[in-house]
Amino acid sequence: GSKVRWCDLMRGIGISRSLSPYDLDEIATNKRIADRIQATRILIIDEVSMLSAQTLFMVHMVCREIRHNDQPFGGLQVVLVGDFFQLPPVHKSEETHDPSLFEEKQSLFAFSAPIWKTLNPLVCYLSEQHRQEDPIFLDFLSAIRRGSVSPEHRQLLRTRYSRAPRDGITQLYSHNADVSSINDKELAKLVQDEKVFQMTSKGPEKLVAALKRGCLSPETLSVKVGARVLFTKNDMEQKYVNGTLGTVTGFDTDT
Repeated sequence: GSKVRWCDLMRGIGISRSLSPYDLDEIATNKRIADRIQATRILIIDEVSMLSAQTLFMVHMVCREIRHNDQPFGGLQVVLVGDFFQLPPVHKSEETHDPSLFEEKQSLFAFSAPIWKTLNPLVCYLSEQHRQEDPIFLDFLSAIRRGSVSPEHRQLLRTRYSRAPRDGITQLYSHNADVSSINDKELAKLVQDEKVFQMTSKGPEKLVAALKRGCLSPETLSVKVGARVLFTKNDMEQKYVNGTLGTVTGFDTDT
């Protein structure tokens, strides 16, 4: 059967924190959204840990309204994928929530919403690790994930600690300004001519600004032959992926 993706449904809800009867009616009368949900059998929500109980309830309300069905999510089969040990829902500290939606006011996770219990999902745990094969490193990562880091784990981390940065090893910082400062210093060490590429844009000002905020590449990109670069996008032909490292070897004379 057909499927509707989480991102398609969220285009109807937008960034709303609550839905009034008027909001529900407006979404339900959006033909594109309504047609997709009516024709859908499966709703897939990825990274469910980032979805708040409030938002999950709104999704249920929209599906129920459009499908004219009082069952959870309008009778859709729902597939929820994610890890609640990972990123929690993003919310502003001053936000208020409907207390009737939660078991505890402190819990904003999707599973605290009563609609989660009503849905009564079948829980499947993925127990096999495919990304790591080193048992010591895997145990260390699992301890961090569970929040149960022991003195032995801390000592292991200390064996990988260096006061001075080492060449060729990626450094992690909490602020973009620190990263930019170090990258600029390293780029300045290269004697080759600098090439500057300026981002171009067109369209509604607010939409362009939002797209720029979500773009991982800088508006002004300065590189030289020999500079290390990091890809920030997946290639459709699968030549590289977001996160692939490379070194600039030259420039196309035409572009």
